[in-house]
Amino acid sequence: MNKDYGKLALAGAFLAMGVATAAAGGASNSGTQSIDLGQEVDAPNVRYAVFYDRGEIVRQKNVQKVEKISTGIYCIKLKKYNGVKPDAGELMPSVTVEWGSSNDDDLLAYWQASSSSCKNSSVWVQVRTYDFEGGTTNESDDVSFVMTIP
Repeated sequence: MNKDYGKLALAGAFLAMGVATAAAGGASNSGTQSIDLGQEVDAPNVRYAVFYDRGEIVRQKNVQKVEKISTGIYCIKLKKYNGVKPDAGELMPSVTVEWGSSNDDDLLAYWQASSSSCKNSSVWVQVRTYDFEGGTTNESDDVSFVMTIP
């Protein structure tokens, strides 16, 4: 009987460590996920563009890769444009919530110029998405967004 209590206590300790680790990390993070790029479009008035619809890229232009780092945090790797490697620190992205395919009210999407979450911030742009459910700011995967860089 004592062996069963020992196993139960050990299982509880591992469970508690998992909960503490998740709480310490803030947003839930099950590892980086690559997101399929979807259709490449012409979009002649922008160098780079992404339309993200809650889990998939619907359309994009000059994007090499999109990764979901954790809940509400996305890294967008840009391709060369006219043979020149992009410098994300010199670009001026515009990010907005795409209301029609988002889920919920009171949503926010923005970009972050210098991000340690993305692998190499010189060619990656970070986008973060939030909802304000319950009056607090929460990182959210239920926010669709459009990012463009002229």
